[in-house]
Amino acid sequence: MENKQLPHIGKNVIETLTLGMYDNPLFIYREYIQNSADQIDVGVEEGILKKRSDGKINISIDISIKEIVIEDNATGINKNRAINFLSDVANSEKELNKRKGFRGIGRLGGLGYCDKLIFETSSKGESVKTTFILDAKILREIINDVKDKRDAASVISAITKISNTEEREEKHYFKVTLQNVPESDLLDEIKVRKYLSTVAPVPFSNDFLYCDTIKNYYLKKGVVFDEYNVFINEQKVYKAYKNRLIFTKRDKKEGIVNSISFFDVKDENSSLLAIGWYGINTKLNHQIDKVNIERGIRIRKHNITIGDETTLFKRFGDSPRTNLRYIGEIHILGKNFIPNARRDYFNLNNSVEQFEKSLDKIFSDFESKLPHIASNLHNRLDTVLKCKQAIKSYKEEKPHFKTSEEQEQRFNEVIKLINSAGLAIKMIEKIKEEGNNNTIAQNLFDSIISENEYYISNDEIDGLYEEIVYPPLEFSKVSPEVEKILNEVVVLLQKELGYSAASPLLKKLQKRYN
Repeated sequence: MENKQLPHIGKNVIETLTLGMYDNPLFIYREYIQNSADQIDVGVEEGILKKRSDGKINISIDISIKEIVIEDNATGINKNRAINFLSDVANSEKELNKRKGFRGIGRLGGLGYCDKLIFETSSKGESVKTTFILDAKILREIINDVKDKRDAASVISAITKISNTEEREEKHYFKVTLQNVPESDLLDEIKVRKYLSTVAPVPFSNDFLYCDTIKNYYLKKGVVFDEYNVFINEQKVYKAYKNRLIFTKRDKKEGIVNSISFFDVKDENSSLLAIGWYGINTKLNHQIDKVNIERGIRIRKHNITIGDETTLFKRFGDSPRTNLRYIGEIHILGKNFIPNARRDYFNLNNSVEQFEKSLDKIFSDFESKLPHIASNLHNRLDTVLKCKQAIKSYKEEKPHFKTSEEQEQRFNEVIKLINSAGLAIKMIEKIKEEGNNNTIAQNLFDSIISENEYYISNDEIDGLYEEIVYPPLEFSKVSPEVEKILNEVVVLLQKELGYSAASPLLKKLQKRYN
């Protein structure tokens, strides 16, 4: 009979799972929020919470005692399941793809960044609170002791203390506490808020003008964003997107996000893999400065970011940093997209390959064609809107002009703008026609032009060409002969200087001779 020996899983695997897997220590917030979000969903399914918005994830950061507390009001874990649930490593009970977390390693992340990691939990209907205390200080001593040959499971058992105490039956929660946290970034509330505003499944701020536009578009496709109430020291966290962007940090040049567009990512069978949105700003030929933490189109699954603003660089061919000209998100819908252990991308498979091929085609226009079309639409629309305003102003001021010469000059200016607007309208129509065969052009047209009248109506033109006979100006202090000469001087000045430049002189003449 063959002698089979079970493999020995060394203690150093714990260090790999806590300190070695991620580049940024702030990941622990994402992992614990992810777990809380999953349990809030379970709480809604089981009727413990009426709706998702009743769920709360509260983060308390106390730099004075170097302590972090992350607590939710979801299902909690009953005492019969708590020991296995919290002591097992990489043995999650969660359903693959249905839940945001599924590997069962995220809860250990805090071990690498504190002296004690404490889990406290209770479920509704039982009068018991279960407390797990993992001593990270002892863990480091064991790992650093080369003579200690215990395996990973034995080490976890050695650093863990479990206790049960009384709790009110109506309570249901899960609470994570990190004591004596030496890592400064984890205790920096500003940095934590910025990080979570780009990563966590939190809602858009109502100040972002396009939040409803985005959500309504996805809703039409049958997609509802997973959004949760996350608070840091009692202040709610929102996504970082805003209406104004800084393009040059040095001189604070700003651009405005003035429209939103969308794209569908499909496989070779035209099945929908993902839906993307991106912001059209007034400076698409320039990179957004890094002070805008939301820059870059990013991937999200279950509304949690996969990777960061550099993850899609490869999809932009020879100009990877083109991604930094945009803000936006790609929300994954396909079931075969499994985040890797680091959550910086997906495990490679055919669906991921199809996703990449589709994105390559979509983003091929983002380097030059899209900025060119957007700039054309914005500029031409601006020309039309300026013309419409000039016509309106002319018609309102027409009865108050002083002379027919002033009217004629103003009229000629408006006619020039009408001619320019005519050319602009033709260009807009050309782009609109191109949109019949180009989704990018169509989306840009819809997002920039759809809510604006880009033509000049008959009602606006009506009355523009009617002439008014203006009586001579009165100069009461002079004789009729001199008054006639002064009127001729006024017309001459307006012809030579233009009505705007001549206007101050006209006022002086009227004041002096009236």
